[in-house]
Amino acid sequence: MNDSTTQKSILLLAANPKGTIGLRLQEEEREIRERLRLAGYGKTPINSTGATRPRDIQQAMLDFKPQIVHFSGHGAEQEGLVFEDVTGQEKLVNSTALANLFRLFSNRVECAVLNACYSKFQAEAIARHIEYVIGMSKGIGDKAAIEFSVGFYAALGASESIEFAYELGCNAIELEGLPEELTPVLYKKGKLLQIYIGNRILPDDETNQDISSNNLDDGVGTSPPIGFFLEVPIEIPEEVRNKTTQKFSETRGSSSSKDKIIFNLIDSLFDALSSTNLEIGIQKFEAIAHQSLFDSGQIDPAFRKNSFNVAATRLNLYKQPIEFIGSAPTGRTKLGLRGNKEDGREEKYAIARKENSGGLEGSIRIFFPDNGGLAKISGLNF
Repeated sequence: MNDSTTQKSILLLAANPKGTIGLRLQEEEREIRERLRLAGYGKTPINSTGATRPRDIQQAMLDFKPQIVHFSGHGAEQEGLVFEDVTGQEKLVNSTALANLFRLFSNRVECAVLNACYSKFQAEAIARHIEYVIGMSKGIGDKAAIEFSVGFYAALGASESIEFAYELGCNAIELEGLPEELTPVLYKKGKLLQIYIGNRILPDDETNQDISSNNLDDGVGTSPPIGFFLEVPIEIPEEVRNKTTQKFSETRGSSSSKDKIIFNLIDSLFDALSSTNLEIGIQKFEAIAHQSLFDSGQIDPAFRKNSFNVAATRLNLYKQPIEFIGSAPTGRTKLGLRGNKEDGREEKYAIARKENSGGLEGSIRIFFPDNGGLAKISGLNF
């Protein structure tokens, strides 16, 4: 998008289906409208749709002809963004379908903002067709997401560039003292343009990554946690904050059967990731992977490419022995293949990088079935 004082037509999409964590979406829309009003943004309409269904997206794009499209709602990592069906229940729309939609409107839409947890997967796909796309690299809290919108649209209303607006949005999170200013990521013309880092410069391997030729799968068969504003920031125990980070090896003497299950699973995971032969590693991983990560009896190709292979190549960036820095429930209570989901609960465990490796901490998700079945690893984010 060219730096221009011309006001852009904005479309706000929101979805908070029944059975998902309640989000402050109305507050976010109110804050966006207020920022733009203060900037004199009155001549160009700001349109919005609530309880958005997939068909509503198409109609709104046709009716309002937006140049900026902003989505607020839940995200499900590789599986897609969460909209609503005709009954108000969650309806997943995968990355491929979203990318194809934006392709049809690529002559008009200049920027898409996906204010949803783990929406970087959809951002990467859409960025093949739209000049600017903003997504979230991991879970983001409700307050941080709203602060980003406040900063972003304050800058946009002042006729600043998309890149400047992105920076101001991240800085708005930082000014509030929230730890999520690195979560929003910006794509430009099919490349990861930048991760907000103030005046520091990212190494080449962490920025300007070309994703235009990625063969992104639509994620069928994977069911990571619903995420936008849902995953609370990882809580580091007070005794850990006041002393040192809790080491995995130091907690192995715990008598808790759940702790032993977690330790055994993560031991097995790192054994699989450290295999010199990735095929052998995959075979080891299949024994501890949740069924939601399978496709036609094998590990889903998208998960293998975007999660397992990435984790295996980055293993040396994490502390050894592994430092376990916190845990939190994801809120996901159903997980599995479509039409065969099981009840239970999913939890997220964060691990720390080496001090000088840079980047974000990694995380491992584990699903505990209510029926007493074996706990399994349900997702990776390294």
